[in-house]
Amino acid sequence: MIRNKTNLILNYIRYHPKCDITNIVSGIKDISKPTIMKILFSLLNDNLIIVEDGFYFLDPSLSEIKSNNDFYSDTYFDVYIKKEHKEMIYYLFDYISKIWMDIYDELPTKTQMYKLMSKINTKLNLGLPMVWYKFGQIPLVVFDCDKDYSNYDPKLINNIDSNKCSNIMKNIVYGDCKLSSGKMRYVQYYAYNDNIQVVYQKKLEIEKYLLESKFDLITKNMSLLVNYIPYFRDKDRIIERFNDVAHNYNDLDPILQNSYYLRTLYSKLFSVFWDVVATNNLKSDVWKYYEKYNVNVNRISNCDFDLKKLKEEFNYLEEEFYVKVISYSKNNN
Repeated sequence: MIRNKTNLILNYIRYHPKCDITNIVSGIKDISKPTIMKILFSLLNDNLIIVEDGFYFLDPSLSEIKSNNDFYSDTYFDVYIKKEHKEMIYYLFDYISKIWMDIYDELPTKTQMYKLMSKINTKLNLGLPMVWYKFGQIPLVVFDCDKDYSNYDPKLINNIDSNKCSNIMKNIVYGDCKLSSGKMRYVQYYAYNDNIQVVYQKKLEIEKYLLESKFDLITKNMSLLVNYIPYFRDKDRIIERFNDVAHNYNDLDPILQNSYYLRTLYSKLFSVFWDVVATNNLKSDVWKYYEKYNVNVNRISNCDFDLKKLKEEFNYLEEEFYVKVISYSKNNN
C-alpha cells in the first residue's frame, strides 16, 4: 500500500542523510522510480522533507525535540512533557495499580488505568497533560503494566494530596468499577454532553451501526459528528470525503451493500477517518498544554508523520472503494 511506501521512503531519507533520487531508487528496489518521484513531491508539499542541490533531507523541525534532554520515549508520538508532570503520572500509575491489585488481585488494563487517571486528574485539578485520542481521554504517557513505576521522584509530586487521592479511588473503585474497558469508555463518553464527548458518542454509535448494517443511521450520525469535531486544518478534506463515502454507500443497491469486500473497505475507511480525527484531537490538546505551560515547540513531528501515512492510506482505500463500486455496478446491470 502507498502508506507503507511512504514510510519506506521517509525512513530511507531519515537514515541516509544527503541522498539523491538515484540513491533512493537503488536503495528501495521494490518501488518504481515514477512512484518514488510522486511520493517525494507529496512529502515536499507537506513540508516533511526538503531538497537542496538535488539531495533530500528530513525537514529540520522533525528532529528538534529529540535533542532536548527532557525528551521521553514512552509518551504517545514521543511528545515532550514537563518532567514534574511525567513524575506525577508515574506516581499515579504506581498508586492506582497497587490499589487495584489489592482489591482485584490483578493489574488494571490500559483503558481502566486511563479512565481512572482522567477522573483523578479532574477531581484534584492536577493539570496533567490529558488528551483525547482514539478511545477517549488519556494521559500522554503510555501505561505499561510490565513496568515498575515506583521509582518516581517524590520531590516532584508534593502537590498531590494522597488522602484525597485515596478517597477518590475508593469512590471510583466501589462505584463505577469493576467495569470492563468497554463500559469505562462508555461511562466517559456519556458523562457529559460537551462537544468532544458528543464526537466520541457518535463514533461509538457509528461503529455499532456498521456491525448492524444500518447505513442510513450512519449518515445521520456522521452529519452530527462532523458538526462537533474540534476544528483542525483538514487540507486533505478527509472529513468531507468520508462523509461522501458514507452517503454514497447508503445509496447503493442492497446487493452491493452486502458485498463483503465493499463493506470491508467501508469499515477500513471509517477506521482511517477516525484515526485522522483522533490524531488531530490529540495534537490540539498537546498544543493547549504547551501554550499553558509555555513549552517552546514548533512542531509535533511524529503526529505529522502519522497523519501523512493516514492520508496516503485513505487515498488508497477511497480509490479502491470507488473502483470496486463501478466494477460491481457494471456486473450487476
